[in-house]
Amino acid sequence: MILQGLTRVGAISTGNPASAEDYQLASDRLDSMCAQLAEKGVYYVADMDNVPSGAADAIANVLALSLQPDFGDRTPQGASNIPPLATLENDLRRMAPGKPGYGPQIVSFM
Repeated sequence: MILQGLTRVGAISTGNPASAEDYQLASDRLDSMCAQLAEKGVYYVADMDNVPSGAADAIANVLALSLQPDFGDRTPQGASNIPPLATLENDLRRMAPGKPGYGPQIVSFM
């Protein structure tokens, strides 16, 4: 997701790898961004290594949006097609696993 986010803002490309500083910035931003998404109730990432592909794509787009103030949009004309944040958050809400629903529990103490 980090490399995809950096690629989508044009910070890295073929023949132009990410510097350690850029990668670290994106990694830190990803951690804080995922915490914010969880706080808003949009999407909770329990394990970064096991994010479904659709959610990973949307998270990479959100990361790219959060990195644009730092990197600008250096993608070639027409190559960047990042949806607005509200659209991405709605997509992530739809992809979020539902909360478990438990019916009323009947308990007997006798």
